[in-house]
Amino acid sequence: MEARRVLAVAAATRGVGYVFLIEGQLVEWGVSRKAWESPVHAAETLQQWINDYEPTMIVTEKISTDSKKGKKARRLTATLAAIASHNYAYDVSVPINRSGKNRFAYAVALADIYPDVKPRLPRSHTWYDPAPRNLLIFDALAMAHAILTDPTLTIAANLDGAS
Repeated sequence: MEARRVLAVAAATRGVGYVFLIEGQLVEWGVSRKAWESPVHAAETLQQWINDYEPTMIVTEKISTDSKKGKKARRLTATLAAIASHNYAYDVSVPINRSGKNRFAYAVALADIYPDVKPRLPRSHTWYDPAPRNLLIFDALAMAHAILTDPTLTIAANLDGAS
């Protein structure tokens, strides 16, 4: 069975964050400011990541109707999902489920599970400051972690390899 290679991407104000994992091990992560500039740049950036990492699964955000994301973030997320669907990989859209007190607390919890990303933990900020760009890495990681720990998807992946 081919190694499960997961690329997860998340768009929010001022950037597009990504994480790449092989068999649950975090290999690469970062934030692209260029991908935030336009849907064209978002599409180009994601396609480059897909070409570079050759994922077997691409995870994008499923935005709920009550989300506080702006129009641009919603448009870029739709673009990312469209690009994911046009490649030879499973494309999955999941909501970002941040359990815990706030985004920072959840980022700390994820950093405990994936210690390599701990140096990218942002410092806590006040409510009136914009969220640090590094939180996008943890948004993408939250989606990838949800996929990797979902028993239904694990069973499906194992069945796919058996055929």
